Amino acid sequence: QDMKRYAWEIIGMTISIFCAVLLFQALEGILDEYFVKKWSHDMQIWFGLFHSFFWFGFMQALILLVAQWNQEPSYTPMTDNAGPHGNQPAIANHQDNSSGEHDKAAHHSAENPMCINCKALGGLTAHMAGFASIHAWTHVQHAWAHHNSLLAFATIPCAG
Repeated sequence: QDMKRYAWEIIGMTISIFCAVLLFQALEGILDEYFVKKWSHDMQIWFGLFHSFFWFGFMQALILLVAQWNQEPSYTPMTDNAGPHGNQPAIANHQDNSSGEHDKAAHHSAENPMCINCKALGGLTAHMAGFASIHAWTHVQHAWAHHNSLLAFATIPCAG
């Protein structure tokens, strides 16, 4: 059962990476064709950095929205009709601690739709943010290398 889940997670991540590549290249191509090519080289560098920070911020906001969207998850895996307190459904691996609080680990499991959505959308936008960052710092490195070859290595600690 675990092998199936891990196999599907790997397949899902791979598809997410390919989708991110295609979306980023399409968006970058459209922006380059209609806007960026017309700008000065310095403006292109600033736009690349802005584009990188935009995707990072978009990723953070999207994950926050998805996580907050369903604050009280109604999802309960493997429920029984009679829970530990009579009328509540029992959650798989449910245990009460001494204070009577429920173990909420099941709500954060890999089967929870909120977690699945966060992983899927987060993975897609994280890769797009990474591609935008690589693209931006490549332009910075080329610009700095044009002035001084050794200065091109200065982008390494700046980008990291």
